[in-house]
Amino acid sequence: MYNTHVPPICAAMRSSPELFTRGVMFAVLSARTHFTSVPDQMADLDRRGDASRHLFSWKVDTYRHLADPETRKPSQACHNLWREVCASNSTEESLRLLTAVPGLGIAKAAFVLQFMGHDIACLDSRNAARENKDPARYNGHGRKGTPYFDRKIEQYVREFGGRAQELWDAWCEEVASVYGMPAEDISRLHLDTIVPPNYLVPKGRESCVVPFIGGSQDVPF
Repeated sequence: MYNTHVPPICAAMRSSPELFTRGVMFAVLSARTHFTSVPDQMADLDRRGDASRHLFSWKVDTYRHLADPETRKPSQACHNLWREVCASNSTEESLRLLTAVPGLGIAKAAFVLQFMGHDIACLDSRNAARENKDPARYNGHGRKGTPYFDRKIEQYVREFGGRAQELWDAWCEEVASVYGMPAEDISRLHLDTIVPPNYLVPKGRESCVVPFIGGSQDVPF
């Protein structure tokens, strides 16, 4: 599942700030909601922008940082972030860049990097319960950009680096059992929602080789 669906997501998000924004917003919209509703939420976001009813609480802050409210196109801040994240060869540095975005904590930023080919997993509530981990351990408590927050990032990478495929596939299997769907369909939903059906992988990026951190589950794309 991971090997099939993540590489084209990775190639798409690295090809343009528009698709990068879609990947980030998928991670944001998937929080505190029924997972199978995310495609409809993304469609509503496409239609209504920051007026979407699905952008409650911190979610609207993330969207307004990434998208110009008038045009709904990626903001200059988004363009800058996309270039910096794509250029970074460090998962830790990429986490620092992404967590500077309003609303993005370490776990959701890791989800974005998982999409982008980094061998890092997202500690959502399901993975946390299965791993017997307390997500609060990785909470920055409003101290982004400080040595304290950097230590939280380093701790997260130590514990969940090298596990992107393992925890992606385990999560899809678990969610599939809840919704009575094949796990393959749960995994594919990420790809189908983030990447438009008319998207063409840019020439030369059919095999997306990206930075990844060392670990037993490394998957060279």
